[in-house]
Amino acid sequence: VVYTLIDTSGSMLGTGKDGKTYLEILGGYLPYIVGSFNGEVWCVDTKIHDKVDNKKARENFDLAQTFKARGGGGNDWTEAFNQLIALQKKKKAEFMTIILTDALMDWSLDLLKQIKNLIVVLPNEKEMRAAIPWSFFNDPEYPNAHCILVDFFDNSIVKKDKK
Repeated sequence: VVYTLIDTSGSMLGTGKDGKTYLEILGGYLPYIVGSFNGEVWCVDTKIHDKVDNKKARENFDLAQTFKARGGGGNDWTEAFNQLIALQKKKKAEFMTIILTDALMDWSLDLLKQIKNLIVVLPNEKEMRAAIPWSFFNDPEYPNAHCILVDFFDNSIVKKDKK
């Protein structure tokens, strides 16, 4: 089971490779991430705007349209993180959480530390690298929390945490 949270805050409209927004670039990874997994894609800025079943996300989820209709605010991930923590307790099963963001977000580390099996994927850009709480991702107390920087010009992984 995979829960993928995509940042739909206003900063995700920043322009990246080939004039595409960060939202379009990161959203392009959705079909590959959700693959054949059960779970949901959540669109998050100051709240959760949409929860889309992974099957629908694979088939015809229009992220750009969803963003125009229900995104573009600031960001406060408290609601999303609290719901993930509640799901962990309710399901009593392991699942993966993947966050697609530009790192210009409210990290809410006290909550983030409670989320098991976490991967955060973001563009390898100076401003974004500086916003990452590397001490959390490099802390051996949280071995299943990982941060991956991607160079969108060649889709290579440039850097990740030290674990």
